[in-house]
Amino acid sequence: MASSFIHHTFVNSTKARALFNPATLSPVSTVFEANEAQVNAAVESSASAFEDWRTWTGTQRRDALLGIAASMKENIDKLAECESLTGRPVTEAKMDVIASAECFTWFAGLADKLSSRSFSLSPSTHSFTIREPLGVCALITSFNYPLLLAAWKLAPALATGNAVVLKPAHQTPLSTLLLASLSKDHLPPGVLNVVLGDSHIGSHLLANPNIAKASFTGSTLAGSRVAQNLAGNGTTSFPRKATLELGGKNTIIIDESANLNAAIPFIIDAAFSNAGQNCCAGSRLLIHESLHKTVIDRLIQQIPLSLTAGDPTNPSTTFPPLTDAQSLTRIKSLLSTHIHPPLIHHELKFPLPNLPGHFLPPTLLSSVPDTSPLAQTELFGPVLTLLTPFTKITDAIKRANNVPYGLAAGIFTDSFKNANLAVEGLKAGFIWINNYNDVPPFLPLGGVKASGYGKECGFEAIDEFTSVKSVHASFSA
Repeated sequence: MASSFIHHTFVNSTKARALFNPATLSPVSTVFEANEAQVNAAVESSASAFEDWRTWTGTQRRDALLGIAASMKENIDKLAECESLTGRPVTEAKMDVIASAECFTWFAGLADKLSSRSFSLSPSTHSFTIREPLGVCALITSFNYPLLLAAWKLAPALATGNAVVLKPAHQTPLSTLLLASLSKDHLPPGVLNVVLGDSHIGSHLLANPNIAKASFTGSTLAGSRVAQNLAGNGTTSFPRKATLELGGKNTIIIDESANLNAAIPFIIDAAFSNAGQNCCAGSRLLIHESLHKTVIDRLIQQIPLSLTAGDPTNPSTTFPPLTDAQSLTRIKSLLSTHIHPPLIHHELKFPLPNLPGHFLPPTLLSSVPDTSPLAQTELFGPVLTLLTPFTKITDAIKRANNVPYGLAAGIFTDSFKNANLAVEGLKAGFIWINNYNDVPPFLPLGGVKASGYGKECGFEAIDEFTSVKSVHASFSA
């Protein structure tokens, strides 16, 4: 059973539903979703805990985060199993656990080093800044990387002295609940609470006036609603701080100098890892005309050899089903509507398992017009669109930017000049050069345009979870 975690206690409710393995469609748990009163209780618990937690020294918070990281590593198999039961391939889930623990470790290293500034204007005048936690933060995560997304938000929030109410995606709450249980040995009651439920529960959480800041990962549409919820009405409620990590339609450029032996595995992983359920998925490919046919031929050959579809709990599975039936229906509808000439659908000899789940095979499309909905819309599934080839790198960069989003981008090149042009010209918050998908905890991740605002990870995440107080003091000599 899975239920909300409030003040170090798992709390059931009257609203129960089954949680299913998306590959086998067999039930894996019963989820008790929070009601509004429980959400209010969680916020009240965190608000009370914050008053003591904020007084902990940076060294004490550092040790707490290091303890959480150690507990995660000690329970890697259990955490990975929780992830796999709801769709994340178990072998990759173990890597997610390690990456999540490393995130806690990295922010633990900052907990006792939060900086401020000091200015001496005269012997009697001194000015300085103080960095302070915000209070109770609402963290709302997406279903695709449940544990890792939670770590990216939790670690900096806790390192800076905030208390947290975390709402995981309703499809994938299990690993987050186990993480919360592990935290009992390291955090006081109420510093981390977890509430379960759908978007209604998320909206109710955000509407609570004791929420000082929200960090949200999800679609651009849902993120817009979050921003509206936090904007306030100027009379009874007021604007609150937010980090929004939203959708992406991310382009990878392959120029004429690219090393295809190195690039092709990254391209396949960028598009099809986690069945394309990745905000940073490299789902849009721009290839120089001299390599265009070669890349298509190699993708047709290597995609089936690189991916194994199956039950995510099986260690050999590298290509999982989509998380829910709604996603499968939505993507199939988009494909059936928009696949027509001049667009080419390349048939891949890709076997799917004899399982009843939400499987969609890898889909490779070429000659896709830049304006096609398949080249402009975040599909959040295993679809790789190859646009018409380019001849000039400047044109490729311009076309890469011709989407509503600006989360991530990549380029494969042996030309320092082209790499530099891409870095300067691409309108994206994160750019990979000759690799893709790796997000170390010391680098900030966050987009522009419809991909949201604010940063996860890096030193910038400290700014997201703190406020700066200025002091200007004068004393008589």
